[in-house]
Order: sequence, then C-alpha cells, then structure tokens
Amino acid sequence: MSLSQQDRKQKILYSIVSGGSASVFTQPFEVIKTQQVCNPNKTQIIEKGNSLQSFYAASKEIYLQNKKGILNFFRGASVGFFRQALGFSIYSQILEELNDITKKNEKLNQNQTPKYIKTAFIAGISKVIAIVITCPLIVLKTRLELVVVNKNTSLFKEIKMIIAEKGYFRGLNGVISRELSFSVFQYTTFQFLKQVFDENQIFQGNTFVAPYTAGILGVILSQPFEVVRNRMMIQDNNLPSIYRYTGLLNGFSQIYMLEGSKGFFNGLIPRLVRKPINTGISWGIYELLKQKKKYPQY
Repeated sequence: MSLSQQDRKQKILYSIVSGGSASVFTQPFEVIKTQQVCNPNKTQIIEKGNSLQSFYAASKEIYLQNKKGILNFFRGASVGFFRQALGFSIYSQILEELNDITKKNEKLNQNQTPKYIKTAFIAGISKVIAIVITCPLIVLKTRLELVVVNKNTSLFKEIKMIIAEKGYFRGLNGVISRELSFSVFQYTTFQFLKQVFDENQIFQGNTFVAPYTAGILGVILSQPFEVVRNRMMIQDNNLPSIYRYTGLLNGFSQIYMLEGSKGFFNGLIPRLVRKPINTGISWGIYELLKQKKKYPQY
C-alpha cells in the first residue's frame, strides 16, 4: 500500500507524539537508573545494597538534592523528550519502510529468508541509524540526569563541557550494543506475540500487551550494555575512578573484576519498570493512532 505525502507526514507526527510522551512519563525511572549505575556520591548502600535497597537509596538521594523534591526526577526531561521524539520517529519510519520493501520483494522471491530473521535484521538496522543521529542528545541527557551532592548543572554548561571534551559520540558503541540487543529481541518478540494473539483472537483490540511483554524480556538481555554505556558517557570528575573505562570491553572486564556479575545489573529495577512501559506507550499509542486512520499494521 503506497501512502500519500500527507499520510507520511501524519505518521511521522504520530511517532513524534508517541515517542515524546513515553519519554516524559518514564523519565523518573531513567534518572534513578543513572544514579544507581554511576553512583557519583559514592553512597555505600547504592554500591553494596541489594537491588531494592539501592533503588530506594538512589531515589532518596535524588529527592533531597537542593530541596527540589519531585522536580529532580525530571532532570533532562526536555532533552529526553526531543531525543526520543526524534529517535522513535526515525526508527519507526525506517522500520516500516524496510518492512514494506521486504513484503514487496517476498512476492518475487520464492527462496524466502525466515520471517523473524528478516524482522530482527530490519529492526537492528533501523535502530542503529536512529542511535547514530541522536547520540549527542543521549550523551547530554545522561549527563543532565546525574545528581551530584552540592553541585549544580545546567543545559548550557553540559553542552559546553561536551563540546570541550569532543564527547558527542562518547559511549556510542555501548548504546548501539544495548539497543541492538534490546531492539532485535524486543521487536522480533513483539511481532511474534502480535501474530499469535491475532491468530488465536487473544487481546483483540489491545495494542499494549504484546509490546509490554516483549519489552520486559529485552531489558534483561541488554542491561550489561546499559551499565557500561551510562558510565562511558559521564567520564569526568563526577564519576568514581573505578567506573571510568577506555572502551566497551574494558568496561566489561572492569565490572567483572571489581563488582562481580552483580555489577552488570546495576539499575536493573528502574529500567525493568521504565523500558517496557516506555516501549508499550510508544508503540501502543502509535499503533492505536494508525488504527484510527486505518494505516497498515507492522
């Protein structure tokens, strides 16, 4: 089905609204996760406590900073909105264009590659393109999220520091690895569940169950990459020296030697809460808006 220029613009608007809305709604969990992973104040309970203790300590530390309370949980939200609105728009549109091309080629090709291999490959390519384009915004958002006791930061101050350090693409390999492992697994699972639900008439009309379930499974697989990515994007005096890495492999090596396997899952709880909700809202609202306009589903 060929879409008109107006329909394409409408779909892009839908993806911007969906991605941006999801980002703002889930930003508090992103701030807590960054605080747990980077632990800039060297808080013992965050470092040594179990997952729930660490989550609570990080949340309390964020809430008490500069007596701003709940506002601290939305640090970096404006950048996050713009980043995810742009990123999800790029990702979803490329994804659907490639899916459309693939479906057309299937009619001409008798020796078809298994469906879910193609789906995973398409999801991976789409996500990498979106990441590379938005990486400077990811770096900026991550730095703004960090809560350091007795230290204030600002959007323009962090931009100046990133420019001075030429750190626009710092941690790019980490974020690509994280998103590839998450997106390929999540999107493939999402498509599989959607097909199963449709064939068995389960959750008819519900656009949130499949993406939410797929998101949970994708988070656990990709969390080690998220830990390294977070720390690599904040390579300055705000970060304890043991969390400073020269690269992705060095990060994995350092984490295993100094923190053990537990270190690979720092910040898992807030991300486990945030990511599926974020994915569910992004794709759920997007699919819902498309259904109302009767666009083809992917």
